[in-house]
Amino acid sequence: MSTGNSYIDLDAVIFDAAQDLGDDDFRKAGGRPFYVAAAQRGVSKMFKDTMMDFRTWTTIIDNRPIIDMPDGLEEIDQIYVQSGEECNTGASRKVYVKENMHRLSGAGYTAGDQWNNGLDPLQWSHGWSEQPPPNVLFCGRWQGQIHLSDSCRSWNILRIDYQGLGMETLGDTFKVPYWMRDAITDYVIMRGANKMRRLDKDYFTAIINEKKYEMERGSWLTAKGYSKRMDRKTREDIVTYMESFGART
Repeated sequence: MSTGNSYIDLDAVIFDAAQDLGDDDFRKAGGRPFYVAAAQRGVSKMFKDTMMDFRTWTTIIDNRPIIDMPDGLEEIDQIYVQSGEECNTGASRKVYVKENMHRLSGAGYTAGDQWNNGLDPLQWSHGWSEQPPPNVLFCGRWQGQIHLSDSCRSWNILRIDYQGLGMETLGDTFKVPYWMRDAITDYVIMRGANKMRRLDKDYFTAIINEKKYEMERGSWLTAKGYSKRMDRKTREDIVTYMESFGART
């Protein structure tokens, strides 16, 4: 079976889901935007589950303490700093994410655990110095930004390896890869049934349970199997194609 670059309009997917729910006019679940959002979440989840949208992003640090992360970032795999140029790396070091660290401005940072916790009687200090050693590289994630420690700012390049959303930005014009059509339809039905359970608890609970099976052992698992049988070029072509859809700002 070919699982390559065939696509189906979003409207066909969400209409199939709405029909199965008895919501042909999209009104019971809250309108068409609800179905579009559910399909978007389903596509993004499938790309995440199949690890198809794996990306590397780099930027020049230029001594900046705060750097905006790229659009469409779903889950960070690793963060590095590098010396040299973006296309000619001289050296690199892994950067560790420090929980709850963020900078309020260009100097200093706030975190539950700093290097010197001398003023906190409940948190021991890592050392007697006011600042961590220069070879300790760390950062914080805060509201779509990377907040770098001073030790990172002396490096040239910040690199983030991450899992993307499957599309650059989310809008209502994207298409669904045909190999995941059934899985996304079932996903939308499950979310719609959960939203409409207030209308008929027993009926929609039965639909939810049926679609949970599809998510665990049925259509979702089948689609993941299709993705594993694709060659590398086909997988990359799908990601490239999906990037062309979505509302641009």
